[in-house]
Amino acid sequence: MRKRSIRFALVGLAALAVGACGSDDGGGYGETADAAQAKRTLDVTITPAKAYQPASITVAPGEVVTFKVTNSSSELHEFMLGDEKVHEEHDGEMADMGMESMKMADQPNLLGLDPGETKQMTWKFPDKKGATVIYGSHVPGDYTGGLKGTITVSE
Repeated sequence: MRKRSIRFALVGLAALAVGACGSDDGGGYGETADAAQAKRTLDVTITPAKAYQPASITVAPGEVVTFKVTNSSSELHEFMLGDEKVHEEHDGEMADMGMESMKMADQPNLLGLDPGETKQMTWKFPDKKGATVIYGSHVPGDYTGGLKGTITVSE
């Protein structure tokens, strides 16, 4: 009985942690969108050298894009969209949780990718020209090691 209670408590804590990591409102960096609204699909690859290819992307104000993200490395990685504050918070959460081998549940702005896995995310970018959106992975060591890229909103 005690083991069962502990297991349920751990599941509850994990659910709270996962809920804190993703966001649906997008703040100033956009919001989730329906794939049918996307005018283009961009292929993003996480390379074995722990880099995103491409490392930078340009989108139009208000553009809806579907990202097709492939993890071609032999390790777990993430593809997360956000501003600097969102990335800083998520990086701290991941470091505190010590989740080196545990994949986060997908969220509207976050994909957890096993080695060789491909997933898609559709995103509507802000109407504000000059906005910058960051994509990155927060498996411990990734973001601080440079596994991040930038999306610039311009015409």
